[in-house]
Amino acid sequence: MPIIETNHIHIAYNTFGNPDAPPLFLVHGLTANRTSMFPLAERLSTHFHVFAYDCRGHGHSSKPAHYTLNDHAQDLLALIRAAGYRQAAVFGLSMGSYIAACAAASSGGAIDRLVLVVTKPNDDGSGSSVARLLKAEGLDLGSASEEETLTVIQQALWSPSTPPARRDEIIAEKNECSRRWRMPILSTAQR
Repeated sequence: MPIIETNHIHIAYNTFGNPDAPPLFLVHGLTANRTSMFPLAERLSTHFHVFAYDCRGHGHSSKPAHYTLNDHAQDLLALIRAAGYRQAAVFGLSMGSYIAACAAASSGGAIDRLVLVVTKPNDDGSGSSVARLLKAEGLDLGSASEEETLTVIQQALWSPSTPPARRDEIIAEKNECSRRWRMPILSTAQR
């Protein structure tokens, strides 16, 4: 696991695919880390040089006491530059979509393609979709276990038309990925 120092912190990351392929940076969501992006990174590595990294406060990256959405965005842009790219594509999931959008807005063209998944309009990143989902189930982001949080998220993601066999297949694949790349997500204090 390589680590770069940027913006006075350390960022842990992994790469997948051919370094001569176009660059793609994957930005994970809250309560996750770079390992949650590994299955997607592996699939996309046939077409891209993929970077999956731990956002500050997550995984093996530095965990400063305070930071902002803009700090996250500047970390992403610094990582793109540190990897030697003038431009890159970025995929952001949930919290990662807020980071990716913020970085794109201030990138001066360094982000030339952008995919935002599970994002929301008109939000400064201070409101958590996961927190709202947990609250609807009578749980709190600060005290819910990782298992409770993942269960609530999975329930929210299923389409009513997804057959049970397909759900089981997806869950089995996710569980296999979790076993392969397991790393603690966030402690209760960090959440």
